[in-house]
Amino acid sequence: MPENAPLTTVEPALTHARRIDEAQRVLHVVRAAGRSSFGVGEIVRSLVHAQADQGHAVSCWSTDTEDELRNSGCDSGPQASYTRFATLGPRRLGFSPAMMQSARASQKQRFSIVHQHSLWSACSAVTLQWATRHACPTVVAPHGALDPWCMQRSRFKKSISLALVERRNLHEASCLHATGEQEAQVFRDFGLTNPIAFIPNGVSQQWTTSTGNAQHFRSKFGLGDDRRVMLFLSRVTPKKGLPMFLQAMAQRRSLLDDWTLAIAGPDEFGHAAEVHGLAADLGLKDHVKLLGPVFDQDRRDAFEAADLFVLPTHGEGNP
Repeated sequence: MPENAPLTTVEPALTHARRIDEAQRVLHVVRAAGRSSFGVGEIVRSLVHAQADQGHAVSCWSTDTEDELRNSGCDSGPQASYTRFATLGPRRLGFSPAMMQSARASQKQRFSIVHQHSLWSACSAVTLQWATRHACPTVVAPHGALDPWCMQRSRFKKSISLALVERRNLHEASCLHATGEQEAQVFRDFGLTNPIAFIPNGVSQQWTTSTGNAQHFRSKFGLGDDRRVMLFLSRVTPKKGLPMFLQAMAQRRSLLDDWTLAIAGPDEFGHAAEVHGLAADLGLKDHVKLLGPVFDQDRRDAFEAADLFVLPTHGEGNP
């Protein structure tokens, strides 16, 4: 590809589908759409409901449990439907014979386009099945899964996945969905020449017009009124770089007398215990508070209470 080739384009991905200003039949494929999937699930749920509100017929296939979908507000309606499939083997792999069978048995006309979210699960095989069996346009959104930092982790497992299905799925996608310009460049560095749609994650009008209650948040989570708050709101996982941020705080401890780092987010891989232990080892125990996951109004209140937002990450698409 020439060096000056555009990184962003949408139209080529739609050459075999009806135009975007007409009603589409969209299928979102994701390992998990509930809250256990962290940010990816929230993106998918928001897309499903936003597209349904615009008059498109939208479906979501996932391997969530029934409780996970219910607790995440994934309600099916006239324009949006959620279908859960049972898995075989480890949940994180997301292998569902029933989902694969549904992809094989479905009629070509059932969906106009298939949109896959994230990589490194058996959902990639489902997307590839649609592309090859039904000649259905597919969009693949890695959501940061191709970042160099991510690619260095579990390299052996990822090499197997690439050899079996992931590389072909990526190369044969009608379009790649990048949520940030840096991610679009990651696609090119990986050797992908597909069209790229650069579409940042959206923020709903409901969120932008809502208000938070800083005092309620401080009281609920035991943050004193005399402390300024640095807010971390994301997964508590190695990729997000909390250890290096704590190291930086330790080097500037004299500036932190009235500051608290409030870490809000679900624990992944037991990383919260590592962060807690490191904070104690660095003498930052009084400056760091792990709050666990926060949702809904608590999340809005968190931003209202924050004096500073921090995301010391090793790599992001578009948080």
